[in-house]
Amino acid sequence: MAERTPEWKLMGWDTNPPALIDIRNDLGEKHNVAAQHPEVVKDLSARFAAWFSRQAKPMFYSETQWRKFNEVKWCRQSSRPPVKQPDDCVAG
Repeated sequence: MAERTPEWKLMGWDTNPPALIDIRNDLGEKHNVAAQHPEVVKDLSARFAAWFSRQAKPMFYSETQWRKFNEVKWCRQSSRPPVKQPDDCVAG
């Protein structure tokens, strides 16, 4: 996943936590500034979630597989450690 504005780039729903890059000042994209700008991470994550929710599920996923994929993906995007099963992520 990557969500971008003219100033920021948020990368990685499968990383914990996602990386936030200040693309105005870090053209090589080497410095993760997510800890210094949690409000930007939250905003860009919400934008990506809104976009993703409007996408059609891939035809090769069953409904159960797609639901589990989304549960694991959004859990990994949180500040909790990565999980192996959707049941390991408790909403909160």
